[in-house]
Amino acid sequence: MTPRIIFIAISILICCINPVFSADLYKISLSSQAEADFLNSLGILPLIQLSDGYLLVAETQIIGQITDAKIKISFMAENVDIDNLFLDRSRNGDILGKNQLLYEQGDLRICSNFDNSNGTPDLLPIKNRPAEFIFKPESMVEPQYSISSILDLEELISQVEIDSLESYVLRLEAFYRRWTGTDSCFAARDWLVNKFAAFGYDSIYTDLFEGCQRHYIDGDLHRIPQESYNVIVTKIGSIHPDKHIIVGAHYDGVWDCPAADDNGSGTAGLLEIARILANVETEITIVFIAFDSEECSLDGSSHYVDNALENNEDILTMMNIDMIGYKYNYQDVTLYHGSATAYGELWQKLADSLMGMNGILSGSHVADHWPFQMAGYDVLFVHEYNFSIYFHTLADSAVYLNFTYITNVVKSSLATCYVTSVIPYPLEIISIIDIGNGNSLEVYWPYQDGVDFYRVYYDTNPPNGIDSADIYNADTNFVIDDLIEGKEYAISVASYDSDGSRSILQYPSFGTPYHLPRKPSNLTIKPNFRCLEIEWTGNNDFEADFSHYSIIRDGKKLPVQLSVSFYVDNDYSLGGGYHSYYVVAVDQDGNISDTVGMEPLISKVATLTAGKILAINRSNNFSNSLVNEVVTGEYLRESLSPFDFEYYSDTAYNYLPESERLNLYDLLEYELVVVGSESGRAEDLGIPPNLGGILDVIDYYQSIGGKVILFNRWGNITIQSEDYSTIHFIESSPDYYYQSRY
Repeated sequence: MTPRIIFIAISILICCINPVFSADLYKISLSSQAEADFLNSLGILPLIQLSDGYLLVAETQIIGQITDAKIKISFMAENVDIDNLFLDRSRNGDILGKNQLLYEQGDLRICSNFDNSNGTPDLLPIKNRPAEFIFKPESMVEPQYSISSILDLEELISQVEIDSLESYVLRLEAFYRRWTGTDSCFAARDWLVNKFAAFGYDSIYTDLFEGCQRHYIDGDLHRIPQESYNVIVTKIGSIHPDKHIIVGAHYDGVWDCPAADDNGSGTAGLLEIARILANVETEITIVFIAFDSEECSLDGSSHYVDNALENNEDILTMMNIDMIGYKYNYQDVTLYHGSATAYGELWQKLADSLMGMNGILSGSHVADHWPFQMAGYDVLFVHEYNFSIYFHTLADSAVYLNFTYITNVVKSSLATCYVTSVIPYPLEIISIIDIGNGNSLEVYWPYQDGVDFYRVYYDTNPPNGIDSADIYNADTNFVIDDLIEGKEYAISVASYDSDGSRSILQYPSFGTPYHLPRKPSNLTIKPNFRCLEIEWTGNNDFEADFSHYSIIRDGKKLPVQLSVSFYVDNDYSLGGGYHSYYVVAVDQDGNISDTVGMEPLISKVATLTAGKILAINRSNNFSNSLVNEVVTGEYLRESLSPFDFEYYSDTAYNYLPESERLNLYDLLEYELVVVGSESGRAEDLGIPPNLGGILDVIDYYQSIGGKVILFNRWGNITIQSEDYSTIHFIESSPDYYYQSRY
């Protein structure tokens, strides 16, 4: 069998030139799901999810595509090493020093560690990166909370006891240091298990994972693996057992600290909320988690989130309670959050009305809620407003705690947790179907138990007034009529129960009515032997009257109706000439998608005519070339003179206009291509395609049946003898590499 590619060994040298691209840090703000889908299609991952967007580390060409797509993007820092980025968890950025601050928003700081070592426990390596970009705006409708009786809440929060909270903190402080992996931390774990059991819970699970301690060894900080445990308690919801609310607090401390505020106070709050809700019915499942190894790298919460993602756990929101007790706090509470502020706003309203507390929304921060936020879950981090000056010191003891403040924070957090667990949960729209008449959209959403009715909100995007419709009888779809063709509408669905309580937030989806079907996108055409392969992306999954795809060739509609996004045109009449193609979507009324502004696909088939040869003189034009392309041309003509061949010179290829350079279509009519490559210190055939190389063209040509001969020639090269007394001239020697000394 004759091989497709024949290499003539006249000293082949392939020098792959690897271009260097700078990777810079950017902030992206999304305004639609289409923008999120576009970013995901680029195959890039976000670095961090912020409360108002994402951070991204990307190369120049990716940023160019994002900019071209009109997505809002802002430059933050240049030449960023993604493996050397850290989250700064220190108090007010105290550790920056030798570390370069790259991004700061409120209390969230991203920095680069110059010596590539984690020189302090307050530098947290970035992990648990978001898997994709998600556009998840909150509803354009002002939330309303209508609990059947505020007295029920007042009765509930009145059960929070300051003496209980104080006793929990003092007992936790008495477990000396509670450093993960130590006997005192194991003892604290067992005490927590016994407390939850005493409250009446029987679904208590100690989840073993690999946490860590951080030790200084010869001046460097090292992560030492440790046996660590999360304590997990599950309270099953009466109506929605598969929907979960997470309430968490870490119980471990740093090695030299009593850890009363950080985080005996939050763990005490977790225990008290669990105690009070033990015998209170909630419609949604609540999972109480005492996290371990937070003080190393958020190991406990990261471990839980990894498992939650693997098991597809349906988490509605995560409330983290950490450091809620410093002595000089009274009414103000810091509320950190992710992209959704609704749970923080609920905490604000309840705390104000019940306790006179003032919750302050404060963007993103890093603690045990952070892995949940990075995974795309809604989060709320409840934290003291005036930060303890005894944080991570020997003085972090109960002496410096304000238990009245702790009690009020716990009451407000209990109320927020309970309300969230008994009102309808947020709905996300399944699909918005374009009816196809130019003024109607049909909305579908999932059924929710315990709902009295649904309310569909719709609004133009950008907003220009809000309308709504109420849907009863357990229907989960609705047709919105009298819309304007071509306008994008933001649509959301809220669910109401019989008490008039509404889901805490709605996530809008977007739809635009048209009377014509959407046109296909991402059209590609590939020549093959005696046929053309056409592919495209269909955009008609959400069109009620979509029928099929059709092909228009040279201005005439072909008699094919396609349900797939692929077509092979092997018509014998194609010959070797060029043809133009459109792909259109067709609806049930015979309307076709608009082709205005669309560029046709132009291509021709590969004939690979038997006995026909193309000789290509592929010459290098760099200044250090030591060759004469004329010699190669003479050699090609002389060697192929007995055959039916045509000669093509691609000399100085990298200075030629794109239209004049060698391309695939130059090869399609030939059975054999012979490429003679001139070279000095760079090999033209080895240059990457993005820098002008043709290996991709050669590869595709041979994959469809073409035959290729490649040879390389160094030309006339001058070499001195070993004693520098004689100069030798080598004329295209096949043994050149073995004749480096004379």
